[in-house]
Amino acid sequence: MKSIVAFIAILCCSFAIAQGKDEGGDVKPKQPKNVKTSSAPVTRAEAQKTFDKAWKSLAGGLKAKGANPVKITADGKPVSKNEVLSAIKAIVTRVQPLFKRSASPVNFNSTRLRKDMDQAAFSKLIKDGFVMPVGPLVVGKDGSLSTYEFGDAVGVMLVRIADLVHLPSRKFTPALMKGG
Repeated sequence: MKSIVAFIAILCCSFAIAQGKDEGGDVKPKQPKNVKTSSAPVTRAEAQKTFDKAWKSLAGGLKAKGANPVKITADGKPVSKNEVLSAIKAIVTRVQPLFKRSASPVNFNSTRLRKDMDQAAFSKLIKDGFVMPVGPLVVGKDGSLSTYEFGDAVGVMLVRIADLVHLPSRKFTPALMKGG
């Protein structure tokens, strides 16, 4: 009995000591990265580099086979909206066999789309949610993109791919539960 009391006393003391302040001072808070912002448009070389990184992530995480399907001429000229749409379509087409479920259609007004883009080829990307229906890629005129617009478009595509390759658990998802 005395050994149990001694054990509990030691255990309580160890928790009390662990709650004390650490006066070490050698731990430095992590400094955030400085992100360079630019008003210059995204170049083709930057776009290709971004799509290479995105494909590397998809190939590693999803075990997608083959090389990056995006082939943009890596030069210093600004990337056009149509080139970005073609790149997104190439990636989506390549990973589509890995989807676990179908995309819920997004409602959009096709009269708002740019007239200088191939609406038949790219409207499926909008309907499936890979491109924002009123985003900078599909409204206005074909031209260059800012870093914010380009990053937002690539991010939307990656999030939608992540959404469609994941099948939620039937146990915790009301829409997938049996009997209701």
